[in-house]
Amino acid sequence: MDFDQLNKKFSQSFNSQKRQLKTILAGKEVLCETCNQLIQVTFDDDSKTAVATCKQGCTRIELETN
Repeated sequence: MDFDQLNKKFSQSFNSQKRQLKTILAGKEVLCETCNQLIQVTFDDDSKTAVATCKQGCTRIELETN
């Protein structure tokens, strides 16, 4: 695999996660692509992060909220 393909794959993954976070933070329901469970966001004031996870933990997206 060359670097162009690798960069394209990472870019697609990043953009997919960004879309999911936007949808969740807009108050809409998003299901995990792996287990079809609802993805929920929790906010941790101590570490200043927001974490979007499904109940099984197969989806985990962390967002710094500084």
